[in-house]
Amino acid sequence: MFNVMAEQMVQECNRMERETSELSAQGMELDGAISELKSLSAMGEAVTKLEHLRVQLDTEDMILRQMAQALNKALLYYMSCENRVCGNAEQSVVTYAQRETGMNRFSAIADILDGI
Repeated sequence: MFNVMAEQMVQECNRMERETSELSAQGMELDGAISELKSLSAMGEAVTKLEHLRVQLDTEDMILRQMAQALNKALLYYMSCENRVCGNAEQSVVTYAQRETGMNRFSAIADILDGI
């Protein structure tokens, strides 16, 4: 049977959001270091490498944000669906109309069939 641990998904979303915040902070520090190194002579190669690392950091940040958003939306859709299923199950009260029952005399049918 399919089972989702919603609390664990919420914790993972929160952890991913914290990591994206940390990546953003590291990116700002890296930007500061790049701007400081640009003012120094003979740091062109180091600046180029750091700029390349900055691009990689931005890419990882974007991917992690998208993953967190996808997990968050999946959790919201799952909870919405689960609530809808539970609501429908609780509201599904079936009432049957009362029917009258009668007695059949099969002996009379047997007499008719014997006559045929």
